[in-house]
Amino acid sequence: MASLAGRGLNICVHIIIGLPGENDKDVLATAQTLAAMPVNGIKIHSLLALVGTSLGEMYKKSAISMITKEKYVSLTADVLEVLPPEMVIQRLTADGYRDIFLAPDWAMNKLDVLNAINRELELRDSYQGKRYTKDKKIAVN
Repeated sequence: MASLAGRGLNICVHIIIGLPGENDKDVLATAQTLAAMPVNGIKIHSLLALVGTSLGEMYKKSAISMITKEKYVSLTADVLEVLPPEMVIQRLTADGYRDIFLAPDWAMNKLDVLNAINRELELRDSYQGKRYTKDKKIAVN
């Protein structure tokens, strides 16, 4: 990735919160790793179960559960706190896929999710980069 950044390219990464088997520390470790890399932008969204996908079939069979809105909002705020303030946040929730969408139900209301993330940051008196340090020694709760 450093060789790409060294060529003047803007790098955008995508992360999905709520992957099966992923815990809070995994999410924060991902964010901290990205914070230490030459990344210009990030797109964050929750795992979505969609018709016609293996994950969608697993969801229909109740083989997996989807992240709750409250947990997603909290983890997204955690991620924002450790990212550098200059990193461009290009997405905070997924949209689209209405014709093949299965779950989670709350993800269909993008504005509600965005407002919930804003409220969470306000409740914490927090913002993007609040826990970011250049030496990357941020404690993972």
